[in-house]
Amino acid sequence: SLGSKSATITVISDDPAGPKTVKVSGAAKPPRLAVVIADAGSFGNACIGSHVDEMMSLSNSGHCTLTITGINSSSAEFLVPSVLSYPLTLDAGDSLQVPIRFQPTSFGAKSGTITITSDDPTGVKSVAVSGNVPSGTLAVTGSTCIGGVKAGFLGERAISICNVGDCDLHVTSVAFKRKSKYWKLINNPFPATLHPG
Repeated sequence: SLGSKSATITVISDDPAGPKTVKVSGAAKPPRLAVVIADAGSFGNACIGSHVDEMMSLSNSGHCTLTITGINSSSAEFLVPSVLSYPLTLDAGDSLQVPIRFQPTSFGAKSGTITITSDDPTGVKSVAVSGNVPSGTLAVTGSTCIGGVKAGFLGERAISICNVGDCDLHVTSVAFKRKSKYWKLINNPFPATLHPG
């Protein structure tokens, strides 16, 4: 068990002065799990369909072997590595790099907690992680003013539908709000996915 220990060793012999005793003591110092992750656990931006990996460092800053029995995530969008069998052991002074993957499935700010269980007597260690999932950003440019058109002739204008965001933009349709026999879209390419830029 952990902690300071003491005992008395008694040596019995045929010495007429009787048994001799020796006081002994020692300390069973605990392992200590230290968890380190960069940028306070922030993974930054990641698009849907992509991922960002960050390394989390687990080290044993104690004096005895540390036994890690589990690494778990509270969020399905922050993935911990698959470990074929626990426990993992770290000798005193050793460290282990563990990849954590941010793989989002929906837009917006995301957060989670990575939990590491071990035989550190101070208990379970938890690390907060976060990330952001931006969408594409729609911008429409060009002129829609055709001006005067003689009867029997056509007037055309081009507009550009652009993605000025950091992630893919999925344009599901481009259409007139109300149908009219006088107006139509020519070579309408949508639905389509517009990549950034």
